[in-house]
Amino acid sequence: MTATVLVLQSWFDLAIQHTGNVTNAFALALANGERSVTDDPVSGEQIVIPDSMTIYKKEVDYLKSKTAIPATGITQDQLEQFKPPVGIGTMVINSTFIVG
Repeated sequence: MTATVLVLQSWFDLAIQHTGNVTNAFALALANGERSVTDDPVSGEQIVIPDSMTIYKKEVDYLKSKTAIPATGITQDQLEQFKPPVGIGTMVINSTFIVG
């Protein structure tokens, strides 16, 4: 089966939408060019959902019935609202991250 990546969708969003289980995100990323879940899929890209992947039909059908399409990405404009950058990726040991 294949699926089209929508705007601002992550591997986690795609896993939930098409398989009903977020843990399938890792297998989806690997099945599509051995990518990491931290590598964002490209909007409009066709991805493969392996036939061997377990699909949780009840969860997938529920999302469809609610017309819910997960897309949890963040735009550059939204990212600008978080100035200065915060979080573990911006910390410096013994400066903004004190080891004690």
